[in-house]
Amino acid sequence: MKLNGFMGSCFGTVGFVLAILAGLHANNGFDTIVTRALVALVSCYIGGYVIGAAATYIVVEHAQQLAATVAQQDADALVKKELEAAERAAEAAAKAPAKVSPAV
Repeated sequence: MKLNGFMGSCFGTVGFVLAILAGLHANNGFDTIVTRALVALVSCYIGGYVIGAAATYIVVEHAQQLAATVAQQDADALVKKELEAAERAAEAAAKAPAKVSPAV
């Protein structure tokens, strides 16, 4: 999953809309409003893209670390289960009466 483009487009859209609203509120001319809104769109897109790249890196690193931790816990649980089964088998063998073969 790539967050870069998604975050960039969200930031760019918000920057564009806010620049238009600010320009309308300040009673600027149409050319000024559109020019500043396009500059805001591009700059906010770049900022959002960088933030999305950082977020993607963080998510991937966390997922890899979590996968390694879960794999280690699963391996530890399997070893413990096999060890307990071996101990139970050894105890059962110790409690069972010894079979004596008849002398010939």
